[in-house]
Amino acid sequence: MAVNRVKETFSSAMHGAVLGPMGARLKEGIRAFALYGTTGGAKAPALAGAIIAEARPYAVLTPSDAEAKNLADEIRFYCGLLTSSPPEITYLPGFEVDPYRGLSPHPEIAAARARALWQLLNDEPGVLVASARAAAARLHAPEHFLNYCLTLRRDEDMSPELICGHLRESGYVEDDPVTDPGEFSLRGGILDVFPPNLEKPARLEFFGDTIESIRLFDPDSQRSIQEVGVLEIIPMREYCVRENTLRDWAEKAHDFWGRPFLKHIEEELALAQHGELFTGFEFLLPAADPLDKTLFDYLHDFRVAVVDREHLETSLDKHNADLYERFVDRVEAQKSVLEPKLLYMETDEFSARLERFPRLEISELNISQTDVDPVYFSSQPVRKYHGNIREMIGDIRKFYESGEKIVFVLSSSGRAERMHDILKEYDIPAALCVSSEQGGAWETAAVPGPQILLGIGSLTQGYYLPAEKLRVLTTPDIFDDTDAASGLKKSKSAGRNPFLSDFRDLKPGDYVVHVDHGIGMFRGMETISRENESKEFVLLTYQGDSRLYVPVERLDLVQKYSGMGAGRPTLDRLGGASWERTKKRIRKSMRDMAEELLKLYAQRRTVSGYAFAPDTSWQREFEDAFEFELTRDQIDALDAVKADMEAPRPMDRLLCGDVG
Repeated sequence: MAVNRVKETFSSAMHGAVLGPMGARLKEGIRAFALYGTTGGAKAPALAGAIIAEARPYAVLTPSDAEAKNLADEIRFYCGLLTSSPPEITYLPGFEVDPYRGLSPHPEIAAARARALWQLLNDEPGVLVASARAAAARLHAPEHFLNYCLTLRRDEDMSPELICGHLRESGYVEDDPVTDPGEFSLRGGILDVFPPNLEKPARLEFFGDTIESIRLFDPDSQRSIQEVGVLEIIPMREYCVRENTLRDWAEKAHDFWGRPFLKHIEEELALAQHGELFTGFEFLLPAADPLDKTLFDYLHDFRVAVVDREHLETSLDKHNADLYERFVDRVEAQKSVLEPKLLYMETDEFSARLERFPRLEISELNISQTDVDPVYFSSQPVRKYHGNIREMIGDIRKFYESGEKIVFVLSSSGRAERMHDILKEYDIPAALCVSSEQGGAWETAAVPGPQILLGIGSLTQGYYLPAEKLRVLTTPDIFDDTDAASGLKKSKSAGRNPFLSDFRDLKPGDYVVHVDHGIGMFRGMETISRENESKEFVLLTYQGDSRLYVPVERLDLVQKYSGMGAGRPTLDRLGGASWERTKKRIRKSMRDMAEELLKLYAQRRTVSGYAFAPDTSWQREFEDAFEFELTRDQIDALDAVKADMEAPRPMDRLLCGDVG
């Protein structure tokens, strides 16, 4: 019989350390209290314990985006262990763009923010995790955002052309076939759309204006998967704009900025007068379309948990000071920009709004505020071993013999299995657990006596709870691997960048192609300072000397121009329609080529080949002995080659590798 040993261990520890004392405070109706004594790795289980104890929506605010992202993953991990029905954990990212550089947030960031706001307005909003900077951005009212959320039902009357118009205003782009979130396509009486709140796109079939069916489909095969009765379509960005709003802004811009300033936004004004969006509109339109609400207006019946409040407010002060400095620089250069206070809350306003909510302030040291009731959470950091396995084994043996409960939470199954083998070699009893995708349903066979437990999870720091005698060790604690907690996610994202291989060959004046904006000219690298850190951007110029700054981590969107012939290509216009027309022509050519390839491969599939047997236990044992961690791309390549070899047809695959 299988028992959930890890879940039992954590549940018992969290009940003693958090759920018990905090539950008593909550029953007493305490509005604001502090959970202090939480060292780095103990913050997530303490917060998860508080969230489960109170069973109400929570907003968790942190000093930085990186901390918020990690904390969201870790709270999700612990909530999965502490309850069979964990709440939805949503991460709200910051914009990651300078509002004074004429850039718009990356579409993935915009969609993630819109998805987070939609989750807050759901019937079961769950838990939101955000940095102070991400939470300080000003917003439209919840009612305005909900106006762009569309609910479609089978047998309902709704014009497909009307739906398409709504999708364009909500940030969707027309593309055929639909393969990625934010795309839609109308073909006769069939509308395909991929909302960011769904894992698969949806296909609506119309009879006239009546929705006859709604089905989810596979974007690769384009085959239907599941029929649904209701479809929720949310916006692709939080700032949705109608054509009349753009025209209104173009008219009011002359009153808002003087003539010397307007010459720098002539192209933006021309586009707005025709009802077309332009890059960076999110940070200029509030001149005529004010952002008069904040994230706090979306938090109904929430308790707000503030992590390291003093550090949080200091980081927000620094962010606002940097914004104002860049604002002054742009004004002195006679550029049309808005004051920071029209785009972000200042620290005093942020703190004042925070005080209106029931609060949980979590920190390492006790705070002295009189209106905050303290709850002590005793925790200690654990030692970093920096790959010294021998010293770690010595400590583990001592801890185990003293009666401590020890749990290893490692970044992959390979690391967990290797650590299990190491402990066995030193005669230390250990049980290898198997984790579900959610990270919560860990199970191991029932073995008598205490054991050290090993499993998988995305944790960045370990900790020790003295009162519960629970010690948690993570991959970075043992191997000094700062990226290990993110598992294969780092490898996957790192492998998406086809541009870096030929980036060093580029010279200023070379032509490049941006996926969203078309053909531009490479002008070089620029370093932009922001919030105590400097980031590198690639500067591209377009028709009319329009500038586009691309963060180096988004160079997967850019590649070197490789057109045929010796002639110079025509630069595209930022926000124009020429690039979209070019992409449509290319898609048609690709579909024609795909049709020829399909015929060729259909003929090839009729030829028989030799089918190898599937992997044996010896093969798996041989692979498990490989001491290095495979990247996501390497795993995918191995699986694909093995699948080809086991298939009863000749292999037809080219595998390329770059040794760096």
